[in-house]
Amino acid sequence: MFNKVTLFFAAITVVLVSGCGSFPQSTGIMQMSPETYKIVYRSAFGRGIKSQGDAMEMVKSFCDEKHLQVQIISSRTLGLMNGDSDLEGSFEAQFKCVK
Repeated sequence: MFNKVTLFFAAITVVLVSGCGSFPQSTGIMQMSPETYKIVYRSAFGRGIKSQGDAMEMVKSFCDEKHLQVQIISSRTLGLMNGDSDLEGSFEAQFKCVK
């Protein structure tokens, strides 16, 4: 009985851990200086183009709450090319909210 219970919990753990890459991950909006912010965002399954879109939605909402516009200072996709010609990875942007 002990072996079946142990095996069951081991199987559940493997399923849960392997699924962690399918959840979005974000640093959230981080303040770098009084007027400059940064975000690093990885969408579910790590698709670079999706990560960029999701991060920019968060950035736009952040500036919209302040009744300001987004000004991108720098941005890049962090990752490797996959077979679908899409970068696998996270998107990073530094930005300001301006009038």
